[in-house]
Amino acid sequence: MHYVNPKTRLNVISTPSGNVISGWKLNSSQLKMLLIVEVYEN
Repeated sequence: MHYVNPKTRLNVISTPSGNVISGWKLNSSQLKMLLIVEVYEN
């Protein structure tokens, strides 16, 4: 599972059961690219 908060730029990856695998703060370029990719994938 993948979660991103555009306001805080926090990005978290977790297992389907909710266990956190990784988390980090994106810089503005990373956030922009992530949001562009999500639009194309959905």
